[in-house]
Amino acid sequence: MLVARKADALIEALGGERMRLRGMPLDAFSTLYSFWAALAGYDGPKWERLTTTTDEDEMLSLRDERGGGVMHWALSGDSLAKLAEVIFTRSAETFLHTIDKNGNTPLHVASNGHEALALEMVAAGADKEAKNEDGDTPLHRAASKGLESLALALLAAGADKEAKNRGGGTPLHLAASHCREALSLALLAAGADKDAKNAGGDTPLHEAARGGLEALGMALVAAGADMEAKNEAGSTPLHLAAWEGHDKLALALIEAGADKEARDNKELTPLHLAAEIGLEALGLALLAAGVDKEAKGRGGHTPLHLAAQFGKEALALALLAAGADKDAKDNDGDTPLRIAGMCDQPAMVALLTQTGADQGAQTIK
Repeated sequence: MLVARKADALIEALGGERMRLRGMPLDAFSTLYSFWAALAGYDGPKWERLTTTTDEDEMLSLRDERGGGVMHWALSGDSLAKLAEVIFTRSAETFLHTIDKNGNTPLHVASNGHEALALEMVAAGADKEAKNEDGDTPLHRAASKGLESLALALLAAGADKEAKNRGGGTPLHLAASHCREALSLALLAAGADKDAKNAGGDTPLHEAARGGLEALGMALVAAGADMEAKNEAGSTPLHLAAWEGHDKLALALIEAGADKEARDNKELTPLHLAAEIGLEALGLALLAAGVDKEAKGRGGHTPLHLAAQFGKEALALALLAAGADKDAKDNDGDTPLRIAGMCDQPAMVALLTQTGADQGAQTIK
């Protein structure tokens, strides 16, 4: 905060609103940067040169050990955004296409939160398709930060809405994964691929399900997104909604026709996950829809085994009321009662005992 106050005070002392003018005196320009460099911890011969040079081109060409120029540095702190404005208005052509060692252009950096300045850069012709070392374009950065005006400006300027970063994510993936629902909807409306898969096999609907974004999830479904797409773990969007505890979205997906019996790579169904997490409404809806209450996962566990293991009494009661086998055995021969005992779930032990579970069942070795 002290740095921010000092920087803002210096900006005011050096001219306040006059800083926006292209004709700011070079000595004030130099003083401003030498002060910022000192606050940011940059020193040595390079910065001695910065404080004494009268050559603006040299000043703008200086780089730190990360390859960043003065524009990158100025944008690295929110309180110093005005410094970036100064550089932009003085020598836009000089810095717009500079790149640091991580591949970031000034537009990448501005797209992390300096929306007004980023919009000026787009209008001035900054490279909208430049990728940094993570494969992110400025549209990826705007999407992850939820900068809707900037994203729309980039799209209007022809930015590639299907560009994929190193993780295979499109801007829509990033907007959804960062829970930027309004921007995700804007990208979808602009025609972004609703079924694009990232390196992990996730589609935008997977990301919406993981984040519990109901409006986006239903908009994707309405647009025809594949509700049965599986990621590398074999999970459908319904699996993810259940696993993350988003029962409202899960119920909406079921209502829209999602496969209630889909199995992931562990052979788990949405009912298994509802039982493990304790999503009573989802569990009841699945049981009412007639899903297989005796489905076994890769370890032989039924949904009742998982409810017993994690102490989800309401789900256990619902499963038992629906006729679930209270003495079902997993691959180790363990029943839900034995699992409850091993996992120190006394309430579940009492519940299963009261409902007549076989207390003599033993593990088969």
